[in-house]
Amino acid sequence: MGDELSHKLGAASLFTQRFYYYPNLNNGGGYRTALDAGLSTKLNTWLGWQMGFSDRYTSNPVGANLKNDLVFTTGLALTFKH
Repeated sequence: MGDELSHKLGAASLFTQRFYYYPNLNNGGGYRTALDAGLSTKLNTWLGWQMGFSDRYTSNPVGANLKNDLVFTTGLALTFKH
């Protein structure tokens, strides 16, 4: 089960969010979650700025794996027109 959200912040920015919960049906009490969020802003007609956040959590990882993975990204977006 989960949810998704997309919300325009003004004329040039967009916020997106997605969260999912995955119960382990074979092992009672175990679960995984996935969260993704992003913000993109147009700085002008050909240049934009993007940020992203991602979190993956597993309640019962296999072996020596970590329970949580976090990633933060940022970058520039170029728009090319014909």
